Amino acid sequence: MVKNIGDAPAKDVVFGSEFPVLGYEIHRSVETDKIEEYFKEGKLEVRYLDLRPSEAFRVVVKSRDPLPASSIELKHSQGIGKDIFAKANPITGFLSGSSLFIIYILGWGWFMWKNAPLEWDADFNPDRLLKRSKPWHLKRKKWISLVGKAIDKYFSDTISTPAITKLADLYKNRGYRYLNCNSESLSIPSELAEQADRAASKIFKTAVLQTIKFSTGKDEACKVLDLLVSFDKNEYSEIRVAGSRSWVDKMLESFSRKSGTKINNMIEFFIQKPEGITPDHWVEYVKSLEQYIYRNIDYWLKTDDNFESVLSQEWFQSLSTELRLKIERAIYDFKISKFPRKFFSEDDAKDFINNYDFSWMDKDDKVRLIGLAEDYIKLINDKQNYNKLLGLLESLLNNTEVIINYQDLPESFVEPIQKLDVEMVQKRKELIEKSNELAENTVFVQQAKAKVDRQLEIIRSALSGNEGVFSSIEYPEEIFERVNVEQLREVFRRVTS
Repeated sequence: MVKNIGDAPAKDVVFGSEFPVLGYEIHRSVETDKIEEYFKEGKLEVRYLDLRPSEAFRVVVKSRDPLPASSIELKHSQGIGKDIFAKANPITGFLSGSSLFIIYILGWGWFMWKNAPLEWDADFNPDRLLKRSKPWHLKRKKWISLVGKAIDKYFSDTISTPAITKLADLYKNRGYRYLNCNSESLSIPSELAEQADRAASKIFKTAVLQTIKFSTGKDEACKVLDLLVSFDKNEYSEIRVAGSRSWVDKMLESFSRKSGTKINNMIEFFIQKPEGITPDHWVEYVKSLEQYIYRNIDYWLKTDDNFESVLSQEWFQSLSTELRLKIERAIYDFKISKFPRKFFSEDDAKDFINNYDFSWMDKDDKVRLIGLAEDYIKLINDKQNYNKLLGLLESLLNNTEVIINYQDLPESFVEPIQKLDVEMVQKRKELIEKSNELAENTVFVQQAKAKVDRQLEIIRSALSGNEGVFSSIEYPEEIFERVNVEQLREVFRRVTS
């Protein structure tokens, strides 16, 4: 093993041997490190271009005889290599240490040389080890140990799940490829099958959750679920449940970001239950969406002119019966509330009765609203009839002869008006008779008064001694009774005697 124990990179590190070598293997510190190899006619030279501080590489050689210390050369761009275990002479110590090491290889030589690459692969190239069968010379216990280590490395998160954010990346996941009929053709001993399944499931589950988390919509997320459905064995149920949970969380998170979503846009989230979603998770998902709708019904009624159209949406039928009824009732009550409590013209009321579509209304509301319109029409007609009746009554009470068209009067008014008309005609007749009688009496009184006035005038003249008053009376009997005239003359004689 050649190790850089300094604090600066060693450039152009050269390991060489002039002693015949049958074969060799190089184990880099990092697989991407660059090396140059020269091997011809048993002579070996390895040039390691850049060995960083604290890093090391190994060169395993196979030879027929022990390597002489003098045949080993180790140097770099700034000097020669030294044996860190040396006590006195570094070079001697290095050679002695190397010699002992090489003797050990020769004792166990062939096995060590064959096993070293397997150990390396278990740590640094596990897929190569997992794709080969057990070497014949290796004990099964040792092989199981190496394969177990390789499984852990092969399915480690850092190797198997880097930056998985798309569905296409998920198909590249080592866990998926192994669980999906072992498409990589790994040679897993039966004793380690459970370990491999467990490790593959773990990193595949991680990849699934990442893919759903970073999916760009429900379609891509659903495709991940479809992929999980193919893993229908009981031992993969944990992956399916985790995927189901992640899908629900992803969809609800996406939904929460669209806080201004109108109800007709909810179709994006009310989809048919994906096959990969567990019943409990689906109930939770639908319940969360329905709770959002519950909270926003009143808001949508006031702000969304197309809110009513949700009733004709196919997804609306997937809502719970309770929520559907609540939405239907909310829309119904909102529409009913928009009807005026009174009409402002007879034409509007008649048009409402004759032309409005009442098919969506409850019977009671239909009857109530039609009744409201009819009451308004009746009120207008009654007002007009009352005005007519008032004019008619005024004419009748003023003794004005009027021609009454009973067909224009409400039926309920006909009989009372007829009776009133007859009474008023009779009253008018009686009034005329009384008026004529009064006129006759007035003439009689006036004549009587004139007669009395003339009588008084004559009496005053007679009493004053005017004898000529009697001769001036023409037709005295028309003024006084004859006996009264004689009595008046007697009074005159007495007054004048």
